[in-house]
Amino acid sequence: MRKPSFLYFDLGNVLLMFDHHRGAAQMAEVAGIPVEQVWELVFQGDLQKRVECGAISSQEFFDEFCQQTNSQP
Repeated sequence: MRKPSFLYFDLGNVLLMFDHHRGAAQMAEVAGIPVEQVWELVFQGDLQKRVECGAISSQEFFDEFCQQTNSQP
């Protein structure tokens, strides 16, 4: 039997429950911006999708978030 080369776990609302609204509120608090601004950029825009599918790195996500929100969390 071959050993698997990796294990893939789908955490978000599969193994663990994740509340996007709570996440947006926490990001907004740390960045000092309105939660609506975070929601629009991250979840209504494509920022979350791009980081989750590997199109951008976590650092690129952070950099774009800071640039788009004019914040430095």
